[in-house]
Amino acid sequence: MLEERLKGKKWEEVRILSLTEDGDEVVAIAEGRSGTYCPSLDFGRREMFCSCPGFRAHGTVCRHLAALLMALRGRRREEQLEGVLEWRPTRGE
Repeated sequence: MLEERLKGKKWEEVRILSLTEDGDEVVAIAEGRSGTYCPSLDFGRREMFCSCPGFRAHGTVCRHLAALLMALRGRRREEQLEGVLEWRPTRGE
């Protein structure tokens, strides 16, 4: 279950302000404790990105990406969302 796999990511502290889907690409504006960031997913390329410092440092699913995944429940298959957690770490730019 996606929620269990995201335990410890503190996604509950993040509010998704907007969410745009265009085919395989999903982009959001997410507001957390320390600011507003832009998490995005590309299911076709299996790429993820977030403008937050944590993602830039580690390149893995941060709380903003976790909140985006939770916001996509009901819009995308659970297996597709859980698959993001298996994607190879992406380094932020």
